[in-house]
Amino acid sequence: MVQAALAAPDHGNLRPWRAILIPQSRRAELAEIFRAAKLEIHPDASHDDLENAGAKAFNAPALLVVLFDPIRGHAKITVEDQFIALGAALQNLILAAHSLGYGAMITSGEKLRALALQSTFTGSATERAVAFVSIGTPVRKSMPRNSPEIAGHLFVWRNMAERRRPLEK
Repeated sequence: MVQAALAAPDHGNLRPWRAILIPQSRRAELAEIFRAAKLEIHPDASHDDLENAGAKAFNAPALLVVLFDPIRGHAKITVEDQFIALGAALQNLILAAHSLGYGAMITSGEKLRALALQSTFTGSATERAVAFVSIGTPVRKSMPRNSPEIAGHLFVWRNMAERRRPLEK
């Protein structure tokens, strides 16, 4: 799955990311970090809120934290380009997991803004933990997603006055 992530399109082949596998033996420690992150962001969090935050450390058999460390000031490749490459890598990882029969999902959220979490995983001042990837056997079928109308998302560039005119059917 990580090999599939490494094969994703990446302008300049910079791959400014890494993933850390969090073994089961470290999940209780991760639960404490999740509780600390919750308290850091919500100092008034209830006991139940803190317990729910900690419980998330045990939700998936395989859990990765994904870190992003862009090369700033690159002559040709912007930080935005590098972030797009990370997104492509994550999508490849999820698709690889699904192709092998596993369920997989990317999660982020406010806990990733907490110093308690960032200081645990980052290796430099420029690196940021940006997401978790949970992988395992699905316990329930995924909810079907609504497919938005393409007309609201795909446009034909005709002239400057018609920048937001949808495709004709």
